Amino acid sequence: MKNNAVELVNLTPHGVVLILDTSHGTHNLPPSGKIARIESSVRNKDVIIYRGCEIEITNRHQGAVRLEDKEGRVLGYFPLEQDGIIYITSGMVMEHISTVYPDRNDVVSPDTTLAIRDEDNRIVGVPSLTRIHKGGV
Repeated sequence: MKNNAVELVNLTPHGVVLILDTSHGTHNLPPSGKIARIESSVRNKDVIIYRGCEIEITNRHQGAVRLEDKEGRVLGYFPLEQDGIIYITSGMVMEHISTVYPDRNDVVSPDTTLAIRDEDNRIVGVPSLTRIHKGGV
């Protein structure tokens, strides 16, 4: 495992709380003010029948990842890779970027599989970040 010092840029609409071991404590990563969102457009629609009811299914095409402010105004597009910068996104954005740009290694999301939750099952924090593993063992 590599230990490289990096800057984390939170491109989600909410803070990310990293709850690390006792010697490193808790780190609050506030939102950067830019939210990564996948552009999508409607291609066509299908209809299925479920228990006698018609249910419409919208077929979408996913495009580029844009950056928006919290009001939904487009600020630009997902940044190019930069040395020493790791971008935190939602799991869906991370998976999309990993599929479109399989060589990118700078996009992660909170690892919610081991999330620490409160009594109402809301996520309080995560012990780690995750990214898509690309081949090998």
